[in-house]
Amino acid sequence: MKKKIISTTLIMTVITGTALSIYASNNYGEGKADIPSSPATHNGISTDKEMKITDVDNPNNPYVTASVKLSEEDIKSGQESLDSIINPFGTFNKVAQKDSSISEEETVDNLDDVAADTKQILHYGNYFVKSDS
Repeated sequence: MKKKIISTTLIMTVITGTALSIYASNNYGEGKADIPSSPATHNGISTDKEMKITDVDNPNNPYVTASVKLSEEDIKSGQESLDSIINPFGTFNKVAQKDSSISEEETVDNLDDVAADTKQILHYGNYFVKSDS
């Protein structure tokens, strides 16, 4: 029984060694890839390596798209359709009407004036109340 286990282990080791040597001889184990050697391919590869996400002036940069000019109407429509406002002081959810139980001191009408004690925001005619969570 012991001889059978040793011979099986020896055969498996030889097979594994042969498979690894075949794999290594195909240059896959050395980090080489099957890349065609045409000059166009090499130029494309070097350009991609040199391109950076922060290269915003390059029109061929795939990470940066053209800017979009929004009209005043688009901006106003976006501001009016907000469902919530999230800032470092918490999350303020849109409500149908002003919460009369919140005092004027706890209500602000400018997002720059939001503080830790703010409980309600008036933003473009909509009221947002601070959620408890």
